[in-house]
Amino acid sequence: MVHLAPVAAEVTADESAELFLDLVFRHHDLPESIVSDRDPRFTSAFWTRLFALLDTRLLMSTAAHPETDGQTERVNRVLEDVLRSSATSFASWSSFLPMAEFALNNSTHASTGLTPFFVNNARHPRVPALVAVRSSNAAAVSTLGGGGVAPTSKSAQDSSEPPLPQRPSPTL
Repeated sequence: MVHLAPVAAEVTADESAELFLDLVFRHHDLPESIVSDRDPRFTSAFWTRLFALLDTRLLMSTAAHPETDGQTERVNRVLEDVLRSSATSFASWSSFLPMAEFALNNSTHASTGLTPFFVNNARHPRVPALVAVRSSNAAAVSTLGGGGVAPTSKSAQDSSEPPLPQRPSPTL
């Protein structure tokens, strides 16, 4: 799932840790791994030691290949497009984050055929448009029983095409 928060241009390692606890950990528990760029906030002794104590792998992308974390790069591009088309002024962009977060988490991912909201909550969210046109089978298709997500995700992985070769980065 995507979690968004407006932050100042400069955020310290301590502030990053607080954001992580507030936006990620409390909703999703402790991850097995985190992919990050080589920002000093995540390469500092504090974060390195914290992740070691928590038995969480900190996976670093390289400066030459930021696409290592392609999922985040894709979300960033979509979020930028959404904010550009929604925000009427630069000062108002942060007011659109809650709805942008909801929209991103309620969008079907091609790899699984499911939305992040559905994968995490085993149900589709209630949204005004769907409540207004509620169909008789809405309840039947709005929830997922115990083992439904894992097989769907596994079949998506099994049937997925090999990744396309990455376009070479221009050298300057």
